[in-house]
Amino acid sequence: MTLWLKDEGYTVEQINVYSTGVQGTAIAIGIVATNLVMVYPIWAIFSVISATLLFCNVCLLIWNIPLGLHCKLPCSIPLQPVMATH
Repeated sequence: MTLWLKDEGYTVEQINVYSTGVQGTAIAIGIVATNLVMVYPIWAIFSVISATLLFCNVCLLIWNIPLGLHCKLPCSIPLQPVMATH
């Protein structure tokens, strides 16, 4: 993500802010997912997260997609620690 932002011409400050935001989102998603597991079955939570990650990876493989979608794909990065912790 950092290399892509640098290639698109973002400043160092903007790159640092976006990278920090991704980590903060990962923490928030981890807390929310843990709370959701108490209410919903764990397979339902994993299914939603897995489907989201699969969609993002397929989009990254296709690569010929609108720029707006490219900007949204790094938002899936915070989901990966949730899958790794369970």
